[in-house]
Amino acid sequence: MQKKKLLILCQYFYPEQISSAVLPTQLATNLARHGYSVEVLCGYPYEYYNNYGLPLKEIYDSVAIKRVKYISLDKNKRAYRAINMVSFVLSILASLLVHHNYDICIVYTNPPLLPIIAKMMNALFGKEFVYVVYDIYPDLAIVTGDISVSSSLSRLWDAVNRSVLEAARRIVVIGSEMIPILRKKTKKDIENKILVIPNWYQDNISSCSSDDGPDFGFSERDCRFVVVYTGNMGILQDIETIKAAILELPRDTLDFVFTGHGRYHEKLKKWSFDNKLENVKVLDFLVGEEYKAILHRADCCLVSLRKGVEGLSVPSKTYGYLAAGKPVIAIMGKETDIARDLISFNAGFVVQQGDTKNLKKTIVHLMQNQGLAVTMGAHAKDLFNTKYKMEVAINKYIKLIDSL
Repeated sequence: MQKKKLLILCQYFYPEQISSAVLPTQLATNLARHGYSVEVLCGYPYEYYNNYGLPLKEIYDSVAIKRVKYISLDKNKRAYRAINMVSFVLSILASLLVHHNYDICIVYTNPPLLPIIAKMMNALFGKEFVYVVYDIYPDLAIVTGDISVSSSLSRLWDAVNRSVLEAARRIVVIGSEMIPILRKKTKKDIENKILVIPNWYQDNISSCSSDDGPDFGFSERDCRFVVVYTGNMGILQDIETIKAAILELPRDTLDFVFTGHGRYHEKLKKWSFDNKLENVKVLDFLVGEEYKAILHRADCCLVSLRKGVEGLSVPSKTYGYLAAGKPVIAIMGKETDIARDLISFNAGFVVQQGDTKNLKKTIVHLMQNQGLAVTMGAHAKDLFNTKYKMEVAINKYIKLIDSL
């Protein structure tokens, strides 16, 4: 039987290295190896890659990539972000209207207007689509204050999302805490087409030796306990609770390392300088061996979600921590899959947002009981192999697509 022709719609893709690009890339290449004909329609990489000379069309690991150009203004300004998103979505639509030779579309919620295109192609040409929900809108925009819950934009956005949810052949969520929120979006029964397929991490970080990569200035501080935070430092993360704990924790025995990007990255760097925190390092976004090296050096890792964001987004940085075999301190609600898994596997701790006292206590407890940290790290690796290894998730996607 001839394999289905798949189209993947996303904004970020190879060769960009953020998780929103790496995960679709790994899914596409693995589906191609499974025998599917895979085409990707994505954005030209303006933000996370030096794009000079990158072709608009390319074959990468048996995946046909087509990149569209769009307006790319300063993403730190709300109005400019909206212009960028609309420009990208219109460019995708223009391309698809003249070329829609595919059987099934896999579409991501990044950016949040993109699934509307899959819905339009379904209405116009009967093209089925799988809706992969990384973030839930307009709820996230309401929580972050970008729009009002009573605004006409919010109501319109909800109506559009409702039509997307009802039209999708399957809906993939990356955390089970998302299901009750999506269920309330429509009066129709959509639960029977929702599947939980978490994101994943591919590389075997725990195989990295202590001699790999740079030492990040730790060569003379090897006896100190190192706490690492990676990834996005944006409005969805609870950076304030971490900052408050750092100010009250001992500076002579603890090092904190932040690496990533986001609107609070530079603010965090300035805050560290203003408070003369020599034990706090704020690095740029790390990839490859440098990323592996910093996680290898970590004694424990932090992941956080701002209060009220649970169920609307899931922080994928957690899976790299688990792959590295590190105990995780999750600053988020206990109703999330990540929190439940950490507790179930005894792979870390869960701290509520704003609970600076408990966060301090937890970090000191791990620092003073490093045997416990090692044991929890081993449990973290077990959790990774059980739920968050790439092969586990890819097999679920293959089974899903084969069932259509």
